[in-house]
Amino acid sequence: MPLSLLFPDANVPVVSLSLPVRWSNAELVALGERLSALREEGILVIGSGSLTHNLYEIMPLESPMPAWVDAFATWVSGRLIANDRDALLSWERAPNAQKNHPTPEHFQPLLVAMGAGGEAIQLHHSVEHGVLAMDAYAFS
Repeated sequence: MPLSLLFPDANVPVVSLSLPVRWSNAELVALGERLSALREEGILVIGSGSLTHNLYEIMPLESPMPAWVDAFATWVSGRLIANDRDALLSWERAPNAQKNHPTPEHFQPLLVAMGAGGEAIQLHHSVEHGVLAMDAYAFS
């Protein structure tokens, strides 16, 4: 979500970080844990990616969600709400993970945000083009 939609009337300073390409899932969560101290200073830690992201399978905008997208999105949502970090550290083993994320870079920001926060609360769920789950979570 562009920050201009989140803060339409604010002049918000932003520092953008690129994630290390070769870090493991555990290292990405640990990065989030290290960044969590910033939250005490009123600084938001935002991970911007996509719950599902396979552009090879893109469909027209209003297409229904295929079962393989639903299975993965439901699995991730369930693990987030249950605060099951161990399962999310091995997200690649989830149902249809490889089909939803042929490459991991659009999923990995979620691991950093999860590491920086506590319990997950789902704020939004929608699917664009049949295969792009646009879910948004806040972490307490």
